[in-house]
Amino acid sequence: MRAWLGLSRGEVVVYNSTSVNLFKILWAALSNSGEFPVLLTDQVNFPSDLYIDQGLSSVLQGRLKIRITERERLEKDINSDVTAVFLTHVDFAAGCWYKYLNGGSRCSELCLCV
Repeated sequence: MRAWLGLSRGEVVVYNSTSVNLFKILWAALSNSGEFPVLLTDQVNFPSDLYIDQGLSSVLQGRLKIRITERERLEKDINSDVTAVFLTHVDFAAGCWYKYLNGGSRCSELCLCV
């Protein structure tokens, strides 16, 4: 698979479903991030991804605050309270989707693409 992707050894890992990986990444980003972590997402996120967010909130015993905003307001809604930003981009022409999880100060330093 790595050759097909044009990558070198050690640059690709394949396991689990996208949803399971998303849950794991969100868990890692949010579980030790303070008393009440905030996850910012937008209204056009896949419903199944929002279910994952809600499930994570349940695992975190309701400590996770999920803020759903309009995509046009996203940049304005990123502030110091936001622990992570999670977005889905669908490219129907290519038949694939990308899930973005971003965190940190104004969410500009770290971007994970699942």
